[in-house]
Amino acid sequence: MTNIMDLNPEEIPEMLTKGNLKLSVIGCGVMGLPLACLYADKGVEVYGVDANVELVDKLKRGVIPNSEPGLRALLQKVLRMEKFHPTTDVKSAVNDSEIIMIVISASVSQLGIPDYFPLRKIAEDLGTCMTRGSLIIQSSTTGPGVTEEVVKERIEALSNLKAEQDFGFSYSPLRGAEGSLLRDLVSYPRVVGAVGPKSLAISEAVLKTVVEGGIVRVRDIKTAETVKLFENFYRFAALVISHELAVLCEKIGVDYVEVLKAATTQPFCHLLKPSIGVGGHLPKDAQLLQNSAENVNFSLRTLKVTLKVNDILLKHGYALVIKALRRLGKPLRRSRILVLGLSFKPNVKNTRNSYSLKLANELLKRGAEVVVYDPYFTRDEIRGMGFKTSLSLKRTLRDVDCVIIATPHDVFKNISLSDFRSPESKTIAIVDFGRIFNREEVEKANLIYVGVGADSVD
Repeated sequence: MTNIMDLNPEEIPEMLTKGNLKLSVIGCGVMGLPLACLYADKGVEVYGVDANVELVDKLKRGVIPNSEPGLRALLQKVLRMEKFHPTTDVKSAVNDSEIIMIVISASVSQLGIPDYFPLRKIAEDLGTCMTRGSLIIQSSTTGPGVTEEVVKERIEALSNLKAEQDFGFSYSPLRGAEGSLLRDLVSYPRVVGAVGPKSLAISEAVLKTVVEGGIVRVRDIKTAETVKLFENFYRFAALVISHELAVLCEKIGVDYVEVLKAATTQPFCHLLKPSIGVGGHLPKDAQLLQNSAENVNFSLRTLKVTLKVNDILLKHGYALVIKALRRLGKPLRRSRILVLGLSFKPNVKNTRNSYSLKLANELLKRGAEVVVYDPYFTRDEIRGMGFKTSLSLKRTLRDVDCVIIATPHDVFKNISLSDFRSPESKTIAIVDFGRIFNREEVEKANLIYVGVGADSVD
C-alpha cells in the first residue's frame, strides 16, 4: 500500500489513472454509483461498496436500479474494462484502497431529527480496518460539524491514528441533479475543505482526476458542510416561493407562467416553474440545516416557514383536483382519475418524498378510483405502490373523468389533445401541474383546464 500522504499532489492523477492508487466509493446509491463509474472510466481501480446485497448483485450484471441517462452504458463499459468492482465487503475494499470516498445519505425523522447512524457505522468500520497513509473524503450531506464529530473523531478513536498526521481527511459535497449526474459531477465546480493543508492538497488532486469545473477550496470542513446546506436551502426556498406566488396568481387572475417569463428578464430575479410541490432531497437537507441551527439556539425563521408552506402545497394540489371535478359536476368519490407521473421530478425514476405520489395516495384514500401511468416504472412496481395501471396510455386517457399531469415527464408533452376524446364524447378535465398544455387550446378542444398558477375563472 502506498502512503498517499507522502506523495507529491501533482503525481496523484496519473497514478490513479494508471491503477497505481485504488479507490473505494462507499455507497452506490443515486450519487455514489455515477461517481464511482466516472473514476473507473478514467482508468482508476474502483471498489463500489454497498451493504445492499441485491443491489451489488445487479451492479455486477451491469443492471442499475434507476434510469439515470447514460449510467447503465457507462457501468457496463467499466465492468468490461475490469475497473469497477462492486462488493459488500467494506473491510476488504478499504484494506486494498489508498482513497476512500463516503457517499451515504442521512435520513430525517418525521420530527425533523437527523439520523446519522449509517454514517457512524461506516466510521466505525473504517476505524477498525483503514491503514496509515490513507485519504478519506467524506461527501455525504451533513449538518455543520457532523463530519468531524461523527466520522473523523470515531475513526481516530478506533484506529489510534490522527487525521492530517497519520491519514488524510476532507469533506467535499457532491453537486448534481438526477437526470444529468454524469455531466454535472464532471462540469460543476467541487467545494472541498480539510483538516489541514496536506489533506486539502491531496484531496484536490484526487478530485481533479474527474472534475473539470474547477476546485473551490474553503478554509475547513465545517465551512464546506455549510456551503452545501446553504445552496440547497436557497434552491428549496426559491422553488417554494415560486409555487406560492403561482397560487397567488390564481387568486388575482393572472397567469404565473407569463409573469415568470417577463420577470426573469431582470437578471436578479430567479423565479422558477411551478409544480405540484418540492420533493426529493431538498426538504430533508433543509431539515438538516434547521437541526444544526437549533443546536446553537438559533431560529431560522425563513426555513421553518418554507417547510410549512411546502407542506401546504399538497392541500392546494388536492383543491385544484376538486375544482376540476366540480366543473365536471362530479364528486371525488368514485371519480376515475388518471395520475401521470409518480417521480418527485421530471425524467427520473425516484419517488423520494414525491408530492405526485402523496397526491395520488390522498385521492385514493378519499374514495377516488386512481389509475397511474409513469413510463419510468414497471406495472409491477406501480401495483406494488397500491395503484391500478395500464399498458396503453391512449386507451386510459379516454376512459377517465380527470387527468392529472403530476410529474411533467418529457414524454407527456407529446400527448395530443385529440387523445383525450372519449368514444362517448364525454368531457374530461385536465389538472396541469407541469403547465405543459396551453389553456386556450385545451378549452377549444372542449376539455376542462385547471393549471397551477393559471388564471382562475372561479
